Amino acid sequence: ILGQLGNTSPTTLLDLLDEPVLGRQDRLNMVGIAFTRLSRSEPDYALTLARELTDQTLRRAAYQQIFSEAAKNDPRQALELLESLNSQELVNSHAPDILMRLAKVDAEYALAWALERPLIGQMLFNQIIAQMAGSDLEEALDVVIALPESQSRVQHLGTIVARFGSENPTEALGLLDLLPPGQIRNTTTGEIVSSWARNDPAAVTAWILEQSPQLQSSLVSNVGYAIAGTNMDLARVLVTELPPSQARTSLIGQVTHLMVQSDMNSALVWAESLPAGPDRDEALETVISNMAMRDVDHALLLVPTLGNSQRQRGAYHNILSSWMQRDIEAAAQWVLSETDGALFQQSVSQVASAWATWNLDRAVNWLSKIEHTEARDHGLASLLHHSSLTETDAGRIISAIESPQLKLQGISTYVMQVARYDIETARAMISRFATSTEQLESLNQQLEMIESRF
Repeated sequence: ILGQLGNTSPTTLLDLLDEPVLGRQDRLNMVGIAFTRLSRSEPDYALTLARELTDQTLRRAAYQQIFSEAAKNDPRQALELLESLNSQELVNSHAPDILMRLAKVDAEYALAWALERPLIGQMLFNQIIAQMAGSDLEEALDVVIALPESQSRVQHLGTIVARFGSENPTEALGLLDLLPPGQIRNTTTGEIVSSWARNDPAAVTAWILEQSPQLQSSLVSNVGYAIAGTNMDLARVLVTELPPSQARTSLIGQVTHLMVQSDMNSALVWAESLPAGPDRDEALETVISNMAMRDVDHALLLVPTLGNSQRQRGAYHNILSSWMQRDIEAAAQWVLSETDGALFQQSVSQVASAWATWNLDRAVNWLSKIEHTEARDHGLASLLHHSSLTETDAGRIISAIESPQLKLQGISTYVMQVARYDIETARAMISRFATSTEQLESLNQQLEMIESRF
C-alpha cells in the first residue's frame, strides 16, 4: 500500500505521518518511500518538505534519501542543495558520499570543493586522490602537482609516483624529482625499485650500481632479496660491486640463505671464499645455522672460523637451539664437556631454560651436578623467568642460588612477574624469600615502582 501510494502521491504519505495507528518503523518507511520519489522529480521541493518535519529522526531520514538520490543523478547539484541548508552538520554527514560520486565524473571539481572546506577532512581528500589514481594516474598527478605546497601534497605525490612505478618503473624514477629529499622520497624510490626488480633484475642491478653509496644502501635492503630470488648470479655480482656497508652485509645474508635452500655445499664454498670481515661472518653464520639442522658436528667445526667472538657465541646459541629440539641430552652433554668461560655460562643457562619448559626437575637436577658455581647460579636464575613456576618451585630454585647478587636478581625476576597480577601475593613472597635487610628494602622499592603504575 505504501509503495503504491508513494508512486502516485508521495505528499499524501507525508500527510498521513501523524496517524496514531502508525508505528515508528511505519513512519520511517513512509518517509523513505516519499522522499525517494520526490527527490527524483522535484529535489528542491523535497528539501523544503524535509525542513518542515518536526521529528528529528524522520527529518534525518528524509535528508538521507534526498542527498542519496541527488548524488546519483547530479552530484554537483546535490552539493548545491546541501550548501543551501547552511548546516555544517549536514555537510559533514552527506558531503563524503556526494563527493566520492562526483569524483568519478569530475575529480578536479570534487577536489577543489573539498580543499575549500577543511572540516570535510583529510581522509575524504585522500580517498578522492586514490580514486583518481586508480582510474587515471596522469590526471591524478596533474591535480596533485597543482596543489599548494604541504606535507599532504608530498604524500599524495609519493603514492601516485609509486603507482607509476608498478606500471613503468623507468618513467616513475624520472618523476622522483617532484619529491623533496626525505623519508617519503626514499620510501617511494624503494617501492619503485622493488616492483622493477621483480620484472627486470638485470636492469635494476645495473641502475643501483650507478647510484650514490648512500642510496645504494637504502635500496639494497628493499630489492636485494627479490634480485637474489630471481637471479642468484646477479645478486652475487651486486654483492661484489657494492661498497662495504651494513646493507651489503645484510644482502649477503639473504643471498646465502637462498643458496642454502638449494645447495648447502655451494653456499659454504661461496661463504668461505669471501674476504675476512663482517660479510664473510654473516654468510658463514647463515650456513652454520642451517647446517645445524642437518649436521651438528660439521656446524660446530665451522664456528671457530668466524672472526668475531660475539658471532661465535651467537652461532653456538643457534646450534644449541636447533640441537635441543632433537636431542637435548646430547646437547647438554656437549655443553658440559666442550665449552668453557663465557660460552659455558651462556650455554648452561640456555640448556637449563629449554629443559625447564617441559621438565623442571630434570633441569634443576642437571644444574645441581655442575661444579662451576657462577654458571650454575646463572642457570638457576634463568629458570625463574618461567611464568608457570609455582611458588614452591621458585623457592626451591632461589634457595639453591649461592651468589647474593644473583639470588636478589632471581627473586626480583619471579616476584615482579607475580606483581603484575597480584601485588599482595608478591609482597608476601618478598618477606619469605628475602634473606637480608638489604634484599628486603631493594625488592620492596621495586614493588612500589610497579604499584605506582597501576
